[in-house]
Amino acid sequence: MLRKLLFTVLICLMATSGYALSLSDAQRDYLQGNYDEAIRKAHSLKASDQVLYFLGLAHLKIGEYAQSRRYLRKLLTRFTSSGLFDSAQLKLADSYFLEKNYDAALRLYEELAKSRSSFTGMPHVYLRLAQIASRKGEWGKKSKYLQFIKEKFPKSSEIRFVEAIEKYGDFFTIQ
Repeated sequence: MLRKLLFTVLICLMATSGYALSLSDAQRDYLQGNYDEAIRKAHSLKASDQVLYFLGLAHLKIGEYAQSRRYLRKLLTRFTSSGLFDSAQLKLADSYFLEKNYDAALRLYEELAKSRSSFTGMPHVYLRLAQIASRKGEWGKKSKYLQFIKEKFPKSSEIRFVEAIEKYGDFFTIQ
């Protein structure tokens, strides 16, 4: 009885001192836009594949790309059979894309495109490949990737971006 009471007190102390009792506590803060608090809470949890993925996403959201990559790489090396493995690879590539390191992003997206044809994130991969091709002035490649999305993934959420990119057209800008 005393042991149960002490455990309950410990749980209450953890909850009121800001420690996350579960990943859902950190996720709730993330969804409310409290990214720093979400990250702080996630750090108090054991480093599982889900926690590492969450930390990678949270750091990506606030533009801390190197930090995001650190957590995503930990997941990729420690949890090779995780159900989040492909998603972590995609977010790792996204961290380079958002940082405008298109060459590094391109290598990772192309690797995903070659090896993960059944991955549900493939429309996103091909959209990013089209965006990189567009930034490099490779209009033929861009069109090929956009057409591939339209043919293979017509019901994906990326279709609206495909249509927007096609309306935007092909051109260079001089800065």
